[in-house]
Amino acid sequence: MKAKRLSALLLALCMLLSLCQAAGADISGDYVYTVEDGFATITGYEGMGGDITLPDELGGAPVRAVADYAFARNGTLTSVVIPEGIESLAECAFFDCVNLATVTLPDSLSEIASDAFAMSAVTKIIISKDHPVYAVYGGVLYEKNERILHTYPYGKTDTSFAIPGNIRYIGADAFYGNKALTSVTFPETVLEIGNLAFAYTENIKTLYIPDSVTHISIDAFEAASFQSYEVSDTNEYLTTADGVLYHPTNKTLLYYPPGKFGALYTVPPGITRIDSCAFDGASNLITVHIPDTVTSIGAFAFYKSSLEHLVVPGSVTEIGAYAFSKSTIKEITLPKTLTEISDGLFDYCDLDSLTIPDTVTKIGSFAFFTVWNLTTVVIPEGCTSIGEYAFYECRDLTSVTIPKSVTEIGDHAFDLCENLTLWVAEGSYAQEYAEENGLTFSIKPDWL
Repeated sequence: MKAKRLSALLLALCMLLSLCQAAGADISGDYVYTVEDGFATITGYEGMGGDITLPDELGGAPVRAVADYAFARNGTLTSVVIPEGIESLAECAFFDCVNLATVTLPDSLSEIASDAFAMSAVTKIIISKDHPVYAVYGGVLYEKNERILHTYPYGKTDTSFAIPGNIRYIGADAFYGNKALTSVTFPETVLEIGNLAFAYTENIKTLYIPDSVTHISIDAFEAASFQSYEVSDTNEYLTTADGVLYHPTNKTLLYYPPGKFGALYTVPPGITRIDSCAFDGASNLITVHIPDTVTSIGAFAFYKSSLEHLVVPGSVTEIGAYAFSKSTIKEITLPKTLTEISDGLFDYCDLDSLTIPDTVTKIGSFAFFTVWNLTTVVIPEGCTSIGEYAFYECRDLTSVTIPKSVTEIGDHAFDLCENLTLWVAEGSYAQEYAEENGLTFSIKPDWL
């Protein structure tokens, strides 16, 4: 599954890419395919569904792969047999196939994308005991050599699961979207938890992380239902306070449980960084108090959170890309220590107003993309660039003041802002940009 954040956009783009590929592809019976270097790849399916066996040959070429999204969102498939000869299943190959219950995998299959069956109703994976790469144990798919838990089938209805001993890695997307599980128990052999491994799980309330874990991907718990994290007192890498996960050595707030109750959270004094995705999907928060020991806020830190109000202290010098993207933030105070409004910082959020600090020299691409409630923006003197799509489709935006110092404005920066007037200096680059792009503008008198 694509990482965050941008996931819906990426899904749309990938599906569009598949359609474009199919447009130049061949069709044989129910299957759309391409041939390259003498081998066929299945790129689409046009059949009636039910129980199917994929072909091992198309157009006289042996089939070696199933492409991205080839069967995605097919609601008619009930079982799929993948024949010998096929070696790889690409990203989201069978994504969201809501009636696909059984999958049979061949010994030739050496690469299965982590999200190949994401959100599909698979309850049974059939594979030979002698498969050189993969194994099924207790209905769960593993990579044998690397000791990776690859896929916990989305359709399994068990409420608890104990990861077998000697498993070292929880793979990307391993439990993605699971609705049935209420508890998962880790052995003391797990070292890493991969991208989106527990993303969008709905009923696990507490996650105990063993001492053996030394790496957790930044979006491993995106929009999960967790209300608290737990670690042992002897854990050297992680610690918790009030159910929130920290890295004590780096003084970093790693993960706030997305399902934790409470409208207010106070970050403990001494913390110096709020990590990427730290409050991702936090569904009950209204405001967060940040101490003046914090110097940086990571990318996607408050992505899709219910945050409404925030004061960023003057100690913060950096806020990462998309930090407030798709959140419900309405009011925010930014410090005069910032020099950049990073890419996508407020895209798709509910921001009503914002004072941009006069220390800011750059407005990033997509910074205010589709912020519908914003009405007035004053870009400070000293700012030199405005990125592409920076204010794209800000429907209620009526006034943006652009200083002489701006010498670069990206493509589509103000497209679909139908009520907008740009206030520009006479003879400035901003005036030239407005004229070239047919934008409404007025000359701002020097004395204002």
